[in-house]
Amino acid sequence: MEYDSFFDLEEILKTIESTEIMSIFFPIFLKSVVIDTRSNSNEGPMIRVVPMAGSPQERLRSLSRMRPSFPRATNLTVIPWRKYVESLVELGVWSSIENRFKSRGDFKSLKTCQKILTELRQMEKKEMADVVVGKNYQTIWSAGTE
Repeated sequence: MEYDSFFDLEEILKTIESTEIMSIFFPIFLKSVVIDTRSNSNEGPMIRVVPMAGSPQERLRSLSRMRPSFPRATNLTVIPWRKYVESLVELGVWSSIENRFKSRGDFKSLKTCQKILTELRQMEKKEMADVVVGKNYQTIWSAGTE
């Protein structure tokens, strides 16, 4: 497993179980999974893949545009995910997210979770392929012949 001194799995799992609004962002392919567990009589909880925001404040503003029927959010938990997408599954993070919806009987959002995981895997695979072929990347060092 990859070593990350700033990674506290237990804290992440506790946060997922208790927080109302969170964003898990993937710096390698510049996307975020935004999860808003709030619901009202018109709208249920939301989980969605969106472009990565430049700041937590920018994410809160975009959330207000995505969910205008809810009061402006003041708290947002941001989780940078520098590991592989598959590690979300292996470490139990994804099942913790799914359990938030399952415990509420929200099977529509649960199905969306499954689609999003597939989408994240595809985005990561594409990004890794782009790295290998050099698409959108530049070599900063190459082995020269001396």
